[in-house]
Amino acid sequence: MTGNKKSLGSKETNQKYCDQLKNGLLLINTNLDILIKTKKPELRWVILATLLGAIRQSCDSIILLIEYQLKNPETSPKIRDIYILSRSVIETIINGIFILAKGDEAAKKAHAHWLQRSFRDLDRKLNIANQTIKIKYFGKAIQEKFPDLQKSIDEFTSKRGREIHEWTPESLVEKLEEINSKYGSKISTKLQFAFFAVYGDASQFAHGSFFGALDILGLTDPKGLKPPKEKDFDDRCRISLICQLIFYSITAIIEVLLEELPNKKLKKSLVKIKKSFNDFQDNEIIEGSKN
Repeated sequence: MTGNKKSLGSKETNQKYCDQLKNGLLLINTNLDILIKTKKPELRWVILATLLGAIRQSCDSIILLIEYQLKNPETSPKIRDIYILSRSVIETIINGIFILAKGDEAAKKAHAHWLQRSFRDLDRKLNIANQTIKIKYFGKAIQEKFPDLQKSIDEFTSKRGREIHEWTPESLVEKLEEINSKYGSKISTKLQFAFFAVYGDASQFAHGSFFGALDILGLTDPKGLKPPKEKDFDDRCRISLICQLIFYSITAIIEVLLEELPNKKLKKSLVKIKKSFNDFQDNEIIEGSKN
């Protein structure tokens, strides 16, 4: 029976999705506690704990944007910013799992990128049309504190002397392939769906393209411009989908962490939260899929 079920995009459904995302963040909090208490943690766990903190922060922002619109129904869904934040969450999760899949090589590369970029940020300038903007650190020298600093700078400097901005040469697709090779399709498929559904549009929004501006207005729909209420409902449906994909991505990184660092408490919490999510999708909304 579907009489008591709510559709994707409804106020009730999106509030429940926010609640489910909050449950996912509880998993992240539990895992952070585990990593913090790990004695003499390997570099990959230090990096992963930092990435989990970043994921939690952006998810908090997504929930705030969704709940603001739910509490203020006269406003439009904040779909543009939700997409941009979601891209950051999904890419950070992919990077975290990729580091675990690749091992020490990727962890050391991420660390080296952080080190040299932090140093380079102390002396930067921008020249455009004979105008220069410059920032420079004049405090005590820090090179002595980081003996690997010059090595890191060299690693991220091209043969032409230019800074290499990307922390790793692999593309997101290549990272997903590496993840699939190490952890299988059960993990990689969740991330592939999230990447496919969010990344392209989020990039257009973040880069301020004309397409991105028109898409937010509903002017890229082949069926033509929809009435405002119908357009808002479509945006709320997109928000429902984004919440699903982020939840799936969070469970993916937790499942990988459990494979690499087994923990009975975390596993029990994961099973409970996934059951809650699946029960919600099966029993409370008209359209849904199991995780």
